Formats: sequence, structure tokens, C-alpha cells
Amino acid sequence: MLHLLKQRNFALLWTGGLISFIGDWILFVSLPLYILQLTDSVMAMGIGFLVNLLPMLFLGSLGGVFVDRWDRRKVLIWTNLALAPLYSLLLLFDSPGMVWIAYLTMFLGNLIRQLLNPAEHALLPKLVRDDQLVAANALNSLNNNLARLIGPAVGGVVFATLGFRVSVLLDVVTFIVAAVLIALISAPPEITRAAHAVGEDGQPRRKDLRREWLEGIKVIRDRPILAGLLLVVAILNLADGVITVLLAPYARDALGGGSTELGWLLTAQATGGLVGGALIGRLNNRFAPWQLIAFGLMLLGVADVLVFGIPVLWSNIVLFALVGIPIVALDVAAMTLFQRNTEDHLRGRVLGLHFSLVAFSLLIGRGIATFAGDAVGAVPLLVCTSVVIVISGLVAIKLLREPSAGEAPVHGPSQPQLEPGA
Repeated sequence: MLHLLKQRNFALLWTGGLISFIGDWILFVSLPLYILQLTDSVMAMGIGFLVNLLPMLFLGSLGGVFVDRWDRRKVLIWTNLALAPLYSLLLLFDSPGMVWIAYLTMFLGNLIRQLLNPAEHALLPKLVRDDQLVAANALNSLNNNLARLIGPAVGGVVFATLGFRVSVLLDVVTFIVAAVLIALISAPPEITRAAHAVGEDGQPRRKDLRREWLEGIKVIRDRPILAGLLLVVAILNLADGVITVLLAPYARDALGGGSTELGWLLTAQATGGLVGGALIGRLNNRFAPWQLIAFGLMLLGVADVLVFGIPVLWSNIVLFALVGIPIVALDVAAMTLFQRNTEDHLRGRVLGLHFSLVAFSLLIGRGIATFAGDAVGAVPLLVCTSVVIVISGLVAIKLLREPSAGEAPVHGPSQPQLEPGA
């Protein structure tokens, strides 16, 4: 798997992502703490999380339309460069009455990211061969978990010792560094830009935002593998929304702990994610993506039933480390199926719709947990949610087990591609 990092263009994309993710996690820790410190209001902090989610919920699918129109490498460069001065506005946030600056920055920042995320995942299949795609996505997952381990730890220390403004400046610098690294990717336009769709006359179609957006919906509707994948992803993220909200109450009430115990659980999961990324990358094409999804869901659900059904800290830490592996397998396999089963000129739109659905499912899950958590109780609701994850694994076998799924590209490889070492 690590041999992919010897390919210059992929290594530049991967390293830029890692640096940017670390900066994001530094700010993710620092900004809520700073809002709480200035306003002394949990509601003010919660509004920030909601504002951060809204662009992904409503505009993620539209971002994919523009990703399919433009040069994806340039999209990644300019979005990172745009995020740097935008997040610099947080340096002006120094009183409770200025909290609107934080909200505006989070909203606009996540709005810009609706171009960044689809562009990165749509460009990736053009930088590696199809048989390397699982390993490349596994390395990206490894990237995310490394950032989760490094960023929060650095962010906490920086915020406590050097203050919020240094946290902001570090995040701004990571955007600039990421933009420079991606600018160093050397690839012709036929690699970095999506192939244009043509009409019946053989000429490129006229750009039409509504029609292009509907094409993304149509391709999902007409391809059972994509529709089934979105359904499974929606169920999983709904469950994740429930678990995210109830994990802190679980640590407090069932484990008799608090932030320390919660931190151990999350660190264990991130550690398992690192192991999972390396393991999935080594397995590479030994298992079809639908198998990784279906059996990963069942393994994840069973492990979660054991976690929440047996509230013992040491066993929970071990199980949280183990669940990091199927979580990575699910993420890698789902992204691989999306990439392989969508033509290049439609890939940004399909991925944009995917990210919007993720946000919607998370919102529904968090709503269920918020309004039903006290009435039902954290542990019963978490156990029920875990059972739903197991059932979704059985659904995945039914919906995703097709001869072409994950074994060969349904609509042909994303040619042209760069040879290794390019």
C-alpha cells in the first residue's frame, strides 16, 4: 500500500490532505472551547455545530455539479487558498458580541468545502490505476485517522498554552501549504478535468445547472448499485448521529466517568482506524468492496452491541479499537464503489449528493438522540441503534452483491490515467 506514496502526484495530494486535516482538527478543538469561554453558553457553542452542518446539507450536491465542470486540481488549489483568508477573520472574534464572526466563518468555510471534498475524491481515480483504488482510498482513510490523533492533541495544547489566535494561524498556514503541494501535481488537463458530456450531435452540451444536477440524481436512480449504496450509507450515518450525541452521556452514566473516559474511547477508535487503514490497504483486492461493506457493518454492529450492552471501561476501550477497523473498511469500500460505478464526468455530482445525504442522515440521527435520549435512556437507544447497524449489513448483501460490483468498473475505467511513478 505504501508504495503508492512513491507516485509523486498521489503523494502530493495525500500529503496536502493530511496537513490540511491536521489544521482542521486543531481548530475543531479550539473554536468550540473559545466560543464557550467567551460566551459561557452551551447553546452558543451548539449553534456553531449546526451552522457548520447546513451548507453540506443543502448545497453539497450543487458543489458536485461545478466540480464536474472545472479542473479539479485547480478547484483544490483555489478552495484552499480561499479558506486561508476566510478563517483569518476569526482573529477578529474577541468578545461575545462578535460570535457572529465565528458563525459566518464556519458557514462560508463549509460552503467552500462543498467544492473541495467532491473534487478530491473525483480526482483520485485519475491519479492511480483501477486496481490500486482500494489501496489509495485506504491511504486516505489512514490520512484522516492520523489527523484525528495528531490534530486534537496539538489543538488542545496550543489553545491552553498559546491561545486561540495561534490555533487560527496554524489552521490558515495548513491551507496555504496544502494549496502549494497540490499546485505541484503535474498532470495534463485530460487527467485533472472531467470529460465533457456530449449531446446527440457529438458537441459538448450547453451548461445548465438544473439539468446537470438532475443528471446526478438520475444516474443514482437508474443504477441499483448506487441507489443501494446510498441507502446503506444513510442508515449507517443515521446510526452514527445517534451514537455521537449519546456517547458522552454513556461515558458519564454507564461508565461513571467523564471527559477522560470519553477521550480514551475516541483515541482507541482512532488507533483502530490506523490499523484498519493499513490492513485494508494490504488486503487490497482480495475482497470485493460489497463484502467489506456488508460484513464490516455486521462486525461493527455486533461490536457496538457488546460495547453498550457491557459497560466496562477496559473492554469498551478494546472494542472501540476493534471497531475502528470495520469503520475504515466501510469508508474505503463505499468510496471505491462510488468511484468505480460512476463515469468521470458525473462523479463530482454523485459524490456531492452522497455528502449531502451523509449530512441529512447525521442530522436525523442527532435529532433522534436529542429528543429520545432522555425518554428512552442512552444505553437502550445505543443498543437498538447497534442492532440496526447489524441489520443494515444484511441489507447490504442483498443490495450490493452483484457480479460487477467492486470486481470491475461497471462503466469502464476512468481513462486516461497516469502510470505509476508519473
